[in-house]
This record gives sequence, structure tokens and C-alpha cells, in this order.
Amino acid sequence: MPRFQITGPDGASYEVNAPEGANENQVLEFAKQQFAANKPSVTAPSNGVLMGFRDAIDAGSQMLRRAVPEAIAKPIDELGAWLDRKGLPVASTQGVQGVDQLVKDVNQKYEANRQNEAPGQDPGFDGARLVGNIAQPANWMGGGAAAGANTLRQLATAGARAGAVSGALQPVVEDTENFWMQKAGQTAAGAAGGAVLAPAAAKSGEAVAKAVQRAKPAVKVNPTTIDVQVTNILRAQGLDRTVPQEILDSVQRQVTESMQSGQKLLPGAIVRRAQFEAVGLTDDAAPTLGQLTRDPMQWANEKNLSGVRLATPQGEGNPLATRFQAQNNKLQEVFDGVGANSATDRVTAGQTLMNALRDADQPVKAAVDDAYTSARNMAGGRAVELDRGTFSQSANAALDEGMWGRFVPSDVRALLNDVSSGKTPFTVEASEQIDGILAAAQRKAGGGTPQHSAIGVIRSALRDTPFAQSANDVVGVAIDEGAAAREAFSQARTAARKRFATIEQTPALKAALNEEAPDDFVRKFVLGAKTDDLAAMKRLLENSPEALTQARAQIAAHLKGAAFGPNAAGDGAFAPDRYMRTLQALGPKRLEVFFNPTEMVRLNLAGKVAADITSKPAGAAYAANSSGTGAALMNILSKISEAPLLRQLPGARALANQVGEIRTEHEISRALAAQPSVQSPRPSAEVLSKVQRLLAPAGMVGGVLAGAE
Repeated sequence: MPRFQITGPDGASYEVNAPEGANENQVLEFAKQQFAANKPSVTAPSNGVLMGFRDAIDAGSQMLRRAVPEAIAKPIDELGAWLDRKGLPVASTQGVQGVDQLVKDVNQKYEANRQNEAPGQDPGFDGARLVGNIAQPANWMGGGAAAGANTLRQLATAGARAGAVSGALQPVVEDTENFWMQKAGQTAAGAAGGAVLAPAAAKSGEAVAKAVQRAKPAVKVNPTTIDVQVTNILRAQGLDRTVPQEILDSVQRQVTESMQSGQKLLPGAIVRRAQFEAVGLTDDAAPTLGQLTRDPMQWANEKNLSGVRLATPQGEGNPLATRFQAQNNKLQEVFDGVGANSATDRVTAGQTLMNALRDADQPVKAAVDDAYTSARNMAGGRAVELDRGTFSQSANAALDEGMWGRFVPSDVRALLNDVSSGKTPFTVEASEQIDGILAAAQRKAGGGTPQHSAIGVIRSALRDTPFAQSANDVVGVAIDEGAAAREAFSQARTAARKRFATIEQTPALKAALNEEAPDDFVRKFVLGAKTDDLAAMKRLLENSPEALTQARAQIAAHLKGAAFGPNAAGDGAFAPDRYMRTLQALGPKRLEVFFNPTEMVRLNLAGKVAADITSKPAGAAYAANSSGTGAALMNILSKISEAPLLRQLPGARALANQVGEIRTEHEISRALAAQPSVQSPRPSAEVLSKVQRLLAPAGMVGGVLAGAE
């Protein structure tokens, strides 16, 4: 018989059977007859918990009435009708339609009751009914949730099983003509809901358990135990307690915090964080999780994620990309902090240094000149004769004794013969001139040569030569004047010798005095100087702060250039390999001339930290998309999924979720949090078991909600 839909006196909609071609009055008459025959003898529960408990019974009745053969079901219907007529609280139904109609009536009356409690308002989510569903033992046939499951797959499978059962045990109140299709949909939706909600609840519970563990009162730790752990961590990284104090302090702080909170110690990450902090990379420039752990997949994932454009209040952006840029900027500050930003061009710097060196030599040269002038002004004394014979005998005897005679240069030998023969004057003043000639010959021969030693023997004999006996003719006056003049010349000679020694020991000063071109001065005498020569130059510049600062700035700028290249835009990337080669070429001893220990730590660690940031771990060779195409594709898909028209298409939302902006933001937040050195261990099996028991209904709840929807 055809089915007709009518509205009853209570305002509810009903489906009734009537003959083909029946008019409205005939349909109503048939409806009265069917209502009289199938009048439910129970009213809808007014309590949501009871209604939720009843849902599984109603759903079971619908499925059972369809599954049981008519020969068995009809006598049961008749028995129910007889009991109803006798006044017992049994619902009287006739056939499948009668059961379906009863379920619909009960649900409509229950919803009407809810509406009457809040007239004109949406009664909202029915939490009480959900509680009743959870309390219904039939819904637990699927296992409730993921007892004993740990992996995401296990949790999802267990949740799907529980959700499928709970979804199937929701009554069908619409389109009962397609009952089994509706039931299949409820079951599938329940499985999907359980598969999603069970893992989410379990993992949320695990996070809560971890938070509870972290919230435990701090544990008092013996300082000796901390020291042992610090030593072990440093040793595990090939270090010892002689590391810079900045590193030691950071490691000790991290170890103390981790041990007090009962958290896991990761030596590599702890030391790397200490290095980042020593260089100044903290707060908005702090290391990421991948940079600290150097885990290949985490490192690669962060690089890939940094190229995804995300919506922010300021427009499109990416916190990871911002963090990487902040780190790069902070590394530039390492060099600017030691003077790189005050460096002038090489020519100007060379001229500044040369001028300062000449200025430093000027008073020394003036003092030498004054000493010689004073000695030459002693007219009587400088004319006093020296004993030629004694000089000649002493010089030749010393040469013979040391077998130096053959090494005396010919011009020096000629001078010695001229003095011995009387051809050359031999006064106090003349002896100073002769000594100057011999000194020049020594410098020409070069230190360490036999010629240099042979000339030195002659000079010693010259300095020890006594006055001639004829000087006694003026009752000792000439001798006294001669001695005074000789002493004056000796002092002048000593001052000159010290000046010349300084010039020889300071190539930069020698170049400045020789008016060498300033173009290559910095390269030769600052960046390329030997450590001792650099230290000697610094001593001469102590009274020239500007030049001293510029020498230091040139070294810092040289290192910064190696790290960042020309970097005209100011935001170029750090090149750790190139920087480390330059740093090693300079060497620590040369750097120590101009930089203090703290600055040395920062300069030495800058390359190491930059490598942790930019150098790809070997295991990430195929995981990190260096071309950026992966991030570009995600950006394109994100734009497509956000298009208004496409969002109306089936699956567009799924595409947007697949693009994973929410997941991307979560992964970025996890990377920026970077807490490996204080990573909590997984909660114990006992704790997880308790959490799972508390969250046992998760899969079932997902099934109930999805099935009912």
C-alpha cells in the first residue's frame, strides 16, 4: 500500500498506509485506525540521561524487527498489543513501520519536551543524552576506546571500532524507507568519529600527564651530583671544564633545572644551547628544536616549513622565517659589537695607521737627535784623541782569537787599516762616526752571519779604546772633557740603537717611515702580520686610540666580510665554512692581541653556531627541499583551497586541511619552543593506563556524535 504523510493533532508529522487513490478523508480514517492499532503505550522520557540510555534499545528494536522472520515477529507484535490492552507499560506496534513510527514519536516528543523547557530558544547540545549513551552497556561492545594502544594507528583503529558500534546503536528517525543505507552511514560515520576522537583524546591525556609531571615540586639536587653531570655532559661532547665561563655557567644552569624537574638530559642539545647563548642568540633569536638536536628530519622539516606563507595579524608571514632572520641579524651584531661597523676603507685605514705610527716615533727620534746634538756641542771633549795603537792591536787580536778575520768585509778592513795607519782621524767624535759606519755594515750583513759577528768584534774594541797619552798634556782637563763627550755620544748611540731596534722589530713602523703606499698596509701589517709584529704595532699605538680602534675594526670587518660577503642589503646569510677558514687563517694568537677573552669566545663560536643553523645534516640530504618548490606548492594549494568558489565544492575543505595550516602552525610552534634539553620522558605505563581509563569513552563518544549527526 502507498504511504502518505500527515500532520497529527499534536503538530507532529506521521507516515501512514492507505489504499491507492484514497482521498484526504479516507487517508485520515486509515490513520485513525492505524493510530488506534499502533498507539504507543509509553511516553518519551523527560530526562536526557534516560533518553540516551534508551537510544541503543530503540536502534536495536529497529534492526531486530527487520532481521527476525515475520513468522516469529508477528506473534510478538500480537503479544505486545494484548499486554498494552491489559494496561501494562508495553508499547504496542505493528510491523517494521510500527516500530519505526514508535521511535520517531518518542524522539519527537522528547525534543518537544526539551523545547518546552526553553520556549523560543535553541536547547543546544544535549549533554545529558550523551551521558546516557555512555552509561548504556551496549555501547561498550566496541571496547570503548584504546585500552593498551600507544601508537597513533593503534589508537585510531581502536577508536574506529568503538565508534562503529556506538554509531550503529543510534536510532534511525529519518528516511526509514532506506533504513539499512542510513544504518551503514551511521556506522561509517561513527567509525570515522571514533578514529579521530580517540587518538586526539589519548594524546591530549598524555600531554596532560606530562604537564602534571612537569608541575611536580622541584627536587632538591646535591651540588656534587650536578657537578658530576656537568662534567659528564662536557666530556660527552669532547670538552672539559676549561671551557669559557659563559659556556660552563649555561650548562650548569640547564643541568640544575632539568635535574630539579626530573627531566631528561640531552648533552648535545645542552652544550649547543650554551653556545647559542654565549654568542647572544636568545629570546627572539633563540635556537630552534632542529638546530639544538641536529636531528636530520626535524632540521629538514623546519627548513621546509619556513617557506610556507601563513596568515598573521600583520599579513602573510612565517614565525620560523622570522626566527632565522633574527638569528642572522644577531650574528652580524657579534662583529659589529667588536668594531666591524666602524671600519673605514682599507686605504683610509692604512693612512690612519701609518700617520699614527710616525707620530709615535717622532718624540723618540727627537730625543735621539737631541742627545747627539748635546754630544756634538761638547767641542773640547769631542776633539780628544783616542789611542790608535791600542785599538788596532785589540781589534786584530780579537779577530784572530775568534778566527773572524776572513769574514771582515773589505770596506770595513780598509777602514780599520786607515785608522791604524793614521790616515783617518781618531778623536772621540770620529770614533762615533766610525761606529755608525760599522753599525750600518752590520745591518747590511744581516744578523746571525759571520760578517755580522766579525764587525761586532771590531765595534767592541772601538768602544773599549782608551784616550791617547798626549791628552794628559793639559793636566787632565782634556781627559775629563773627552770622557764626558764620549759618555754623551754613548747615551745618544744607545737611544738611537733602541729606536732602530724598535723599527726593526715593528715592520709596520718601518713601512710607515719608509713612506710605503697605504693601499696594502692593512693587508700586510694588520691582517697578514706575525703575532709578535702585530703586538709590537699595538704597543706603539697605545697613545693613539683612533688608530688602535681602527686596527681592531679592520680585523673585525675582515671576519664579518668572510661570514657575510659584501652584504650590501644587510641581510645576507652567514657562510660558516668560509668564515671558519678565515678565522683559522688569522689564528687565536693574533686575535688575542686586539680582543678580550669574552670577545674571543663570541668570535670563535659564531661560526659553530652558524653551522648549527645553516649546515644541512647528512641525514637531511633528501628531506630538506633546498629549491623551495615544496613550500611553493603548499602555498599554491593553500590559495586554491581558500578560493570562495572552490570552498563550495565537495572536498575543498578537506584539501585545505590536507594543506595543513593548523598542523603547520603547530609544528612551527614546536620548533620554536625548542625544549630538548628539558624534554620530559614519556609518562610511565601506570600513568598512561590511568589516563586511558579516564578517556576510555573517547572512541564511543566520537561514534555517538557522528552517528547521531
